Amino acid sequence: MRVHSMLGLGAAVFMTAVAVACADVAVSDATATPTVVATSTAVPTPVATPVPAETQPVGESWPMFRLDARHSGSRGTEGLPDSPRLLWKFQTGGVVESSPTVVDGVVYAGTFNRNLLALDAATGEVRWRFPVGGLLRASASVVNGTVYFGADDNRFYAVDAQTGGERWSFGLGPGGEQSSPAVVDGRVYFGAFDFNVYALDAETGDLIWRFPTRGGILSSPVASNGTVFIGSTDGNLYAIDAETGDERWRFTTGQSVFSSPAVWEGTVYFGSDNAIVYALDAETGERRWQRETGGQVFSSPAVVD
Repeated sequence: MRVHSMLGLGAAVFMTAVAVACADVAVSDATATPTVVATSTAVPTPVATPVPAETQPVGESWPMFRLDARHSGSRGTEGLPDSPRLLWKFQTGGVVESSPTVVDGVVYAGTFNRNLLALDAATGEVRWRFPVGGLLRASASVVNGTVYFGADDNRFYAVDAQTGGERWSFGLGPGGEQSSPAVVDGRVYFGAFDFNVYALDAETGDLIWRFPTRGGILSSPVASNGTVFIGSTDGNLYAIDAETGDERWRFTTGQSVFSSPAVWEGTVYFGSDNAIVYALDAETGERRWQRETGGQVFSSPAVVD
């Protein structure tokens, strides 16, 4: 087993989202004409620009931050070729800080232009955009035809993945930023900078429980075996009962935990601003090992066999 450290919030991409070609399928030279499907406030239409290159059919989905609800962050497929080629690029009109999700041939990405974008994965054309009242910093999750995400306007949203129409939204306390959600067993789990961890009904948006911490939360939760694991800037990693919202245990690092945990075979892996990567027993919270890194650990681990 290898633990790889990878960037927790996704690399910042200024003005442009990029896809690469990895196989031998022709791409049209024609300029793409974006189509807006969602009914929402009109905004200037960015242009998806196909680049003459060889491409590939749309592959497997990546429906949420770190791939799945336990944040494995790794899929057993081949990586990029030695010489990847640009397939298309899309001018978003704002910084892209979060990692995109890809489901059923659609790329979902939030921007600092205050829009969630749904782009055709093969061509880069706009399928729809959903405007919000704040910056979009965290990755969306796409489960059962619904896109779940939060924005800096202190609201959390559920949007139809096909049309971009709003299904529901949930108001939060002040603080703005929210972590990427984990969606499992009909519930949506996420943290927010209002110091709370939330569990919402995925279908209705109703509040199931709220768990208070003593700091803002950018760490994205893991939901595994009936427990939600999440870090806080109060210096703790929390284990919370997924059903009731009761605390099971906490592990104190002494400094902020921005890192999103990963769970693998009964062990929770995460890093802290105290420059240490930890491995804890998922059931008890007892430390199995730790490793000094020499610098703050803001990124999130991926676990590979």
